[in-house]
Amino acid sequence: MAVWDTSTLPEADQFEYYQQVICRAFVPLLPIPVGRPEGFASRIQTRALGALNRASVGSPIQATHHGSSEVSATAEPYYFVNLQLQGRCRAKQGAADSVVEPGQFTVLDTTRPFYLDFDRDWRMLSFRVPHEHLDEHIRGVGIPLGAPIGRSGAAAAAIALIRALWSMGGEVPVRASEELALSFSSAVAAALTERSFDAAELQPVGMRALIVRYLGRHLSDPALSVDSVSRVFGVSPRTLHSAFEGERETFAAALRSMRMRRAAELLADGRGSVTAVGEAVGYPDPSSFGRAFRRFHGASPREFRALRELQSSRARMA
Repeated sequence: MAVWDTSTLPEADQFEYYQQVICRAFVPLLPIPVGRPEGFASRIQTRALGALNRASVGSPIQATHHGSSEVSATAEPYYFVNLQLQGRCRAKQGAADSVVEPGQFTVLDTTRPFYLDFDRDWRMLSFRVPHEHLDEHIRGVGIPLGAPIGRSGAAAAAIALIRALWSMGGEVPVRASEELALSFSSAVAAALTERSFDAAELQPVGMRALIVRYLGRHLSDPALSVDSVSRVFGVSPRTLHSAFEGERETFAAALRSMRMRRAAELLADGRGSVTAVGEAVGYPDPSSFGRAFRRFHGASPREFRALRELQSSRARMA
């Protein structure tokens, strides 16, 4: 845990110290004071949590730029998840130009320029997240960078978790830190998915990516169907079908392919019985699983597993 408090310094030195501190605590940033030629009492506190860097920041009115030169000087790609606690922040990144109110959060990408303008003294919780930790949860979903994420639904859960994780302090066991960091990424991803998904505006390619990701996480559910998935996404079956128009596979074919490819992976790895593999991909009836697998792969599950075991044995002997 680290704490930087400029109020302990002479007023003439406060802003220069703050300028040095924020780059050390976060990534290259250019703070610009507004209307205060002297004195810049601010406080930054940071705490690690697994791969996350948690921070509480309080500062006078200012603008903060992460322009092209700062992007070039940033060593690693991160997202910032910023929960506004006090004051308002005008956030600009890409096409977004919006105001983040207290109780809302926004997500910023350090690989692209962004600009923040605070209209008064402000305070926020800012969590720095490595790209890979969030990307694996939101692959196929367009992140609404710079947009305010509000106080209801999945966003409310994410905000509650941000506050709770900050209140935990600095001493968290390593294993618990890893699990909590994963929970944080999942909660933020859920809020971003909810924020980005608007059935009236989402392009088919975006909807299809969301649907495929959902299917991949629920292959063991034998009730997956056009109707059930349509209800999950709040769209009509016709709209769901349209997301797959012009593609190589229909919804049904895509689901079947995902199930059969996953089954082949499990069989090849020797994970569980054939019956257990069938259940893992949504076929509780072994006979139905066997027929579907043979139609797709040209061999029964047992024949497929035996062939892979033989191939592996020959490869080891070669």
